[in-house]
Amino acid sequence: MKRIALLCLLLASCAHGPEAERPYQPSSRAQERAELIARLKRDLVKVDRSIQVTDRLIGESRSAPYLPDLIFRQAELYVEKSRYRFHLEAELHAAAGRRGSLVVPDVTLLKQKAVSLYERIVREFPDFAENDQVLFFTAHEHRELGDYDKALQVYQELIDKHPKSNLVAEALLIIADYHFDKSDLDKAETYYQKVLAEPPSPAHDLARYKLGWVWINRGKHGEAVKHFEAVARSPVGAAEGEEALSIKSLALSDLVFSYTESRKAKGAVEYFEALCDSANSFEVVLEKLANRYFIKQEMQNAAPVYRRLLAISRDFERDPERAGRLYETIKSSKGKVVPTAEDVRVLVRVAARTRIDTRMPEDERMGLLEDLEVFSRDLATSLHVEAQKKNDKAAYSEAADAYLAYLELFRGETHKRAMLENLAESLFNAERFAEAGRAYEKVAAMVEGEEREKPLFSALVAFQNALKEPGKLSYFDRTNARFGIRQLGAFYVKSYPQNPNAPKVKLNVARAYYEEGEFRQAGELFTAFASEHPGDADASAAAHLALDSFHSLKDYKALADAGAKLLAVSALPATLQQELRDILASAKAEELSEVVIASDTGEEDAITRLVKIADDPAREGTDLAERALTTALGHAVTRRQIEVAEDVARKIIERFPKSAPAANAALTLARLSAEVGDFDSSAAHYESMAAQFEGDPKAVDALETAGELRLMIGDLSRAVADFEKVAAARKDGESLARLAEARLSSRDLAGAQQTAEAALKADSGSARAAAVLGEALLEQGKAPEAEQALLAAGPALQNAMQTDPESLAKVYFLWGEAVFAQFKAIGPEDIERKANMLQVLQQAYTSAAQLGGDWAIAGMFRLARSLDILAASIEQMPEPPGLKPRDRAELKATLQRQASELRVGSGQAFEACVKRARELEIYTPFALGCATRREIDPKLPVPAPRTAPEASRIKPFREALSRDPDDIKALEGLGQVLLEAGDYHRARLAFARIGELDLNYGPAQAALGFVHLKMGEPVLAVAALNRALEIDARDAKARANLAAIKCRFGDEKGARAELKRLKTRPSGPDVDPEYTACAK
Repeated sequence: MKRIALLCLLLASCAHGPEAERPYQPSSRAQERAELIARLKRDLVKVDRSIQVTDRLIGESRSAPYLPDLIFRQAELYVEKSRYRFHLEAELHAAAGRRGSLVVPDVTLLKQKAVSLYERIVREFPDFAENDQVLFFTAHEHRELGDYDKALQVYQELIDKHPKSNLVAEALLIIADYHFDKSDLDKAETYYQKVLAEPPSPAHDLARYKLGWVWINRGKHGEAVKHFEAVARSPVGAAEGEEALSIKSLALSDLVFSYTESRKAKGAVEYFEALCDSANSFEVVLEKLANRYFIKQEMQNAAPVYRRLLAISRDFERDPERAGRLYETIKSSKGKVVPTAEDVRVLVRVAARTRIDTRMPEDERMGLLEDLEVFSRDLATSLHVEAQKKNDKAAYSEAADAYLAYLELFRGETHKRAMLENLAESLFNAERFAEAGRAYEKVAAMVEGEEREKPLFSALVAFQNALKEPGKLSYFDRTNARFGIRQLGAFYVKSYPQNPNAPKVKLNVARAYYEEGEFRQAGELFTAFASEHPGDADASAAAHLALDSFHSLKDYKALADAGAKLLAVSALPATLQQELRDILASAKAEELSEVVIASDTGEEDAITRLVKIADDPAREGTDLAERALTTALGHAVTRRQIEVAEDVARKIIERFPKSAPAANAALTLARLSAEVGDFDSSAAHYESMAAQFEGDPKAVDALETAGELRLMIGDLSRAVADFEKVAAARKDGESLARLAEARLSSRDLAGAQQTAEAALKADSGSARAAAVLGEALLEQGKAPEAEQALLAAGPALQNAMQTDPESLAKVYFLWGEAVFAQFKAIGPEDIERKANMLQVLQQAYTSAAQLGGDWAIAGMFRLARSLDILAASIEQMPEPPGLKPRDRAELKATLQRQASELRVGSGQAFEACVKRARELEIYTPFALGCATRREIDPKLPVPAPRTAPEASRIKPFREALSRDPDDIKALEGLGQVLLEAGDYHRARLAFARIGELDLNYGPAQAALGFVHLKMGEPVLAVAALNRALEIDARDAKARANLAAIKCRFGDEKGARAELKRLKTRPSGPDVDPEYTACAK
């Protein structure tokens, strides 16, 4: 019956939430004491009554087998009464304001009475099953009475007579503690070892802990470490509670002292981190460890501990002292502890928190800030000096990081300039040139006159060095360096025109304009430099860049003018002059070609002429032919001459198969096919381009687009093939996750599982991959494996809450589904396990619900069903054998009550689910399940992809789209033909394209909603149909289809409301006949 009662209690905890806590009502200490005294008096009355009743029962049960139980209970009552009497006298003593020791004679008498009863049991009932407890309690009362010799004697009797008792270990521990307190270490050790020889129990850790202190008292810390470590490493059982945790904490704390006395410091932090089971305990131990090394003046050992302590700590009150200790250890280590930039960051972080700590007095806070500023500046400067000694790039980089950390907080003018100059020098020597340039720029802004020239020029040199390897720079650094050279260079040349560095600065400014694509300014500056400094080593390069700048602009007149100006400079080398003449001649020929092409007044004739130029055998394979075809393609596309554009594109691909224009031509063919609604051809063109330009990043992008198109038109096998190639090329988690999704869509469950696992290896934070893995395993009937996989992936998915909450919600839901599958499989004979699993289901489904509306409904449905299933299992739970009729009736009533409460909870959950679904307008199988309160199939049927309708029906619309790809009427006609043919995949693409062009075109939204409905996408269907009705509330087809959705998914009231607003009864291939079902 005890187990049945516990089981009922467990079921009750599943059906009910926690009781609301009573609000705290403050009362005076006197009132509290008065209430306590009254309660103690009531307890004394109750225990007296119990003693009387037990006395009477003992008298009536002289020969009963349970007589020793009654006597045992009577002894416990006397002990309980002694405790109440003592507490009552203590409170009365305090209430009267009396001081001194408290003596309560009757407490001693009560305890002696209890001892006599315990001894009677042992004497008269030697075979009593609980005599070990009797002896243990007897010894305990002797200890309470101060008779330690007698207590030890009884404990030993317990050990001798009941060697298998669970109380033996505790008795041995008490004896050992007695000898330990008497400083008899040998006997104490003997008994502690006897405790450890007993079966595992909570007493083991206490014994090990005391053994540690035995060895400390003997001065052998190495042995003490072994015992303290054993305590720290021992697992805490679920039933051991706070006392075990307290012993572990004490052991960890005392272990620090012995560790520092007996072992080397290397690895100490890692050692204690492995022993600590929480961040708080680790922080406490670290502080003790650091302070211990600090006291021992082992600074090189204290420093790494303080570093780690400050890294994990966020204690406003203690961190300043720890930061000071860290600084002191570094400075006092005599070079054994080398400062790092991270040390400065830590000091700055502590200073930043100190600055906003309003609890600290102002003068104390400012003094502490001043100290931390000095500490930070000193460490940063020390790093700089050390870098200068080593002349090492990495050392300079470390010093620069330290200066950057310092300047993040300490920006006062007193040391700002000096620290900025040091920062700039460190960055430059570390070859972090882009950052160095910005630092020198800040220094230059702080000074004026001739003093500004040096930092200004240094900034220019730094920016120029940075641009020597632009591939290593971020976009910001690259752009900032070029802009800095342009702006600072112009200012430098204007401010210091006679400085010998001015010409080089001017050349660098020209290069900056050139690299930014501002070719006109670049050409003018290059021309000026080459003309003014013809003897400079860079004059030839400047001349070439000048002409190239104007050529990039196709400004042939400016190019000719610059060439003439340069040729007029006789001091330029003769070879350069000949090169310039050749360039000018080539430019004239190119200009002539441009004139010939542009001379035609009609675009069609221009396209024809461009093609003829490219077809000329004399120009076969030339750049001019390539440019002619490329230009012709651009004109044809612009004029919507699709057939001509396709012909020209094919010529480019055939004649220049590996060129960039050929790749663009292939992409143009794909885009044109998509624009006329030929999605199959578009995908094929993308695939062809990828095959032809294998290895080109654009080819991989084309394959990805082809794969998405294949998915949209339902060509799953080809979509998988495309995504396989994308994943093989990119080898990243995202591509693998997309391939896994495609394989899952094609029902390749094993392949989807394998690919999702690979995606998670490549990117452990991919919620998409985790979702596919879970779904694939569940689809294969591997619920336990799915649960384990999702739990293993969970910790790495937290960033997905911001980046991909939809996939993360699905992961949580699938976790719930995995548990739910196992939950359903458990029979009523294991009801306790089933009840425990309900809590896991609540956690999983609630987590999913918090991230999305659709998942909220799904989770609420599953939770409601879980309560129903648990209730049914309770009702079917087999009866324990051997129950009496009365017990059987009580059990049945209890189980029936629990089942009823669970069903009430289930009903409430279903009602809340239906209400929430109606509020959010979510119509899914789960919403239907909430309405019907029955199990559902969560997967909606998806029609198989069909081939396109007859070409004759599609042709007029594609011809119209070839003339105008934004022709909404043509797109609508194409979509309608596809819809009527049952090709919902391609119809969806056509109507979605209309939405991209005009979101307020109601008929397309209505048709799109119907297509989504047919595709098994009711949520998207509702959104599109609501949008259609917002645009035109009279759209009968949209309203009928919306009513059909509501009717299908259990919202009969909502469906009838929609039907009431219908003026007609629409029909046709784009109307769901189900809408009439709720009208009956």
